Amino acid sequence: MNLEVEAGGGGDSNSDVAFQDVADAAAEGDAAAGGGKGGEGAADVADAADGADAADATAGSTTDPLRPVTSEDLALIMKYGPLALHFLYGGRSAVDTQLLARNQGWSLIFIEPDSTLNSPAFALFANKTTKVACLAVRGTATITDVVTDIRARPVKFPPELKDLDLPGWRPNPNPKEPITNAWQELAASTDGNAESMACLGMATAAEWLASETCTPLCQLAREGYEIVLTGHSLGAAVATLLGALLRGDGLLPDLAVVGFSTPACTSRFLAEQCRNFSRHVVLHDDVIPRITPRGLRGLVNDIVAANQSNEWQPQLKEDLDALGERVRSVWAPRKRSTKKLALRMDPNKGSDDESNSPSAAAKAPVPIIWVGAPIDEADMEEEEAKGAEADPNPKAEAEAEADATAIGMEEAEEAAEDPHVELEPREEGVMVSRPVMPEVYVPGDVLHIYSHRGVYHAVWVPFDFVDLGEIKPLPNMLKDHAANSVWEALREVCAVRKATEVPPAWVPYDAAAVCSCCDAAFTWASTLQSKAQEARDKHNCRACGNLVCAPCSSQRVSLPQYGLLEPSRVCDKCYYTLFEL
Repeated sequence: MNLEVEAGGGGDSNSDVAFQDVADAAAEGDAAAGGGKGGEGAADVADAADGADAADATAGSTTDPLRPVTSEDLALIMKYGPLALHFLYGGRSAVDTQLLARNQGWSLIFIEPDSTLNSPAFALFANKTTKVACLAVRGTATITDVVTDIRARPVKFPPELKDLDLPGWRPNPNPKEPITNAWQELAASTDGNAESMACLGMATAAEWLASETCTPLCQLAREGYEIVLTGHSLGAAVATLLGALLRGDGLLPDLAVVGFSTPACTSRFLAEQCRNFSRHVVLHDDVIPRITPRGLRGLVNDIVAANQSNEWQPQLKEDLDALGERVRSVWAPRKRSTKKLALRMDPNKGSDDESNSPSAAAKAPVPIIWVGAPIDEADMEEEEAKGAEADPNPKAEAEAEADATAIGMEEAEEAAEDPHVELEPREEGVMVSRPVMPEVYVPGDVLHIYSHRGVYHAVWVPFDFVDLGEIKPLPNMLKDHAANSVWEALREVCAVRKATEVPPAWVPYDAAAVCSCCDAAFTWASTLQSKAQEARDKHNCRACGNLVCAPCSSQRVSLPQYGLLEPSRVCDKCYYTLFEL
């Protein structure tokens, strides 16, 4: 089976439109501070910014640029998605799995429903009509699977096939002629950059699975079946390494692998070799493919830099004070201020009213942020001058500390760009970047599903795509790894490509200070009032793109014209006008 994807590959015109969205997102900068598919209970985060990342990160890749996804690519991935994402999960018995597979045209040949250490659950399916046999490997579902996952020490891979004693393997028929395939050449390589390595637990599982499945897979291949390996998470990594073993000496030269949410588990050289036969799907902000030595170092550096900036401490204090005030009020319901709303509409009205006095403003349950209100810059400069005269030293110390932090962050960023750079320890506590493990990558090309204007798109990216090396602490980082989330995202990608309209542009997070529906502060219904809480309380309406507060966007409707088949967040304005005749 040929899984090669040509640059700009042929397909329908929608693939070009979807690919163009990457550049559009970077040009527009929609929702630069957030917005996206973070879930109903969390703030919308990282939507069009993903498109900007996709456009910018191409320069950081050392392999191929981004490529559009064709309809044939999606059809192939959707064909094996149910086997990897659904058939082996849910504690189904062999009979239940057989019934489910039969409804999709597959026959269950055999199944191992239980997993042990370094021995994941798997099942072999065959489709007599299309003459395709698919070996599906289950992802992490038990504590023993977790142990297999965390055994991440790199080992040389693949080993010599003759050392594995696989059924069906035959030695080189002509010993005088050297074996010239890539896997045999690896053993003699002394170039550190060309070392072929994989994580110990997954490599061991792949070797075990090869001994279990080599005979039936070779038999099916001799009967004319195309062989495809698939899996989710741990299963995808094991399936890819198994494919490397079985292709190694020409046992199954046409074998292909389709993985979902595959963790980074191979060295650069091995990942490059796997591009010939493996394709992998990574959803949005899924953290598992991003857990690499470089990604972890970058995350720790970001945490240290954020801690040294001291930006979080005032916000934490503000939130704690707000929480204490809410407790003292016996958790009184939050309400919008109608008087302030009237003043918002007409600032000249009621200027002498007591509601405009400082005491009344202090008693107001929620402060209203005025948009477009005149600001006396002279008064602000005078206040700043008074503060500087009263206590100049703290300000000077803060500026010096900020400069030192900036210098430390610049050095940390330089080290992140080169994993071999080692920083000297700093008294300020800036993170010291010391590579302790070889870098690992997702083995093969990656179909990256990203969100733009609230809908999912897909694009082919290389295994060393910059975004895949950065861990983003976002609310959806674990949800995006779930099998159901990946399947629903793929369905949405297909629906968006058939959509009749383009979703509206999203208002950036920093472009509005009040809700577009009620003109109240975004945090009016929340206990906490800090900037962090404000970011969590901002939501983009999927129908119009405006920023609204949570109470004004509690309704959900499907928007098939945009490709949103599932009920999605819309504001109150759109909810009552979307279906006007």
